[in-house]
Amino acid sequence: MSKRKWLFFATFVAVCLIAVGAWFLLRKPQLMPHELTGTVVAVNAKPHKLTVHNEDMPGVMRAMDMDYDVKDPAILTTLKPGDAIHATLLTNGDDVWLLENVAVVTQPPRVQ
Repeated sequence: MSKRKWLFFATFVAVCLIAVGAWFLLRKPQLMPHELTGTVVAVNAKPHKLTVHNEDMPGVMRAMDMDYDVKDPAILTTLKPGDAIHATLLTNGDDVWLLENVAVVTQPPRVQ
């Protein structure tokens, strides 16, 4: 193979590898929806996060306390620790954990 053909081939391969690498870095992660049921542990209005003790979600995650981003921050004004909730968890399984359609399913009795 001549030097010129070799240089063209090497450049072509390098450009292809860079394009594939850029595609992996820039692609938008696919968010998968999962049903989440749990109890509010803490409401963090400033960073728009909700700490929830979620029930076991087979194939997704075990029962645990976890901070979640909230799609609609307005819901944070209506939630308080102890509220039982149901929500849709949108996740890519890595670094995106977003709650939407958050609803209180039971209100604990108020202590007077």
